[in-house]
Amino acid sequence: MSRIDVLKSLLRSTALAAADKVKNAPAATSARQLIEQAGVMRVRIGEAALTAAVARAAGATAATVRAQQSKLLVDASFDGADHPLRIAIWPASWSFAPLGAKEIAFSVEPIEALRDPRAQDVCAALATEIAHGLWRSVIGPVPPGDSTAFVSCEGDHLVADLRSVPAVRKSLAKKLAMTFIEAVKPQRIDIDSGELRIALKLAG
Repeated sequence: MSRIDVLKSLLRSTALAAADKVKNAPAATSARQLIEQAGVMRVRIGEAALTAAVARAAGATAATVRAQQSKLLVDASFDGADHPLRIAIWPASWSFAPLGAKEIAFSVEPIEALRDPRAQDVCAALATEIAHGLWRSVIGPVPPGDSTAFVSCEGDHLVADLRSVPAVRKSLAKKLAMTFIEAVKPQRIDIDSGELRIALKLAG
């Protein structure tokens, strides 16, 4: 079994264990009330926050992110690299299964950057920012120095598992927080006019 399979198995076990604690209606009702009261049916992440996220990527020394024409245009410098990383990256698809995967598949241009560890670190940082944006009501903002989402290269995409984000993983063991995470999923993800916008919907 590969390291990726082991990680996904552990994350699935965590979710299933937490699910055993969330079988009563009051918890689900409270989660939905929290969603409605918070008005979190739309998430907006501006260029400043996206740039800050990439600047937190492993080894990054400088970064700029522009959000336009459905893509995030990344220009980032890294320790030990003789040239900056310049890529376009955007969410191509996502999978949010009940008590299962919470994954976003990112497309990258140029395609050769898929195998560049720096591009994978950038993807991980952006996915972490997105996870905190989706579930900020229960997991809060990204803590300084925190680790990022696990990213794997699958075919022609970089796939980020949002359950591997430390704050998400911890929240999956808490009844109300886990119910909230299961209840909210992206309906649309758009990039334009200096921001990444996520329209949310309730699962089920």
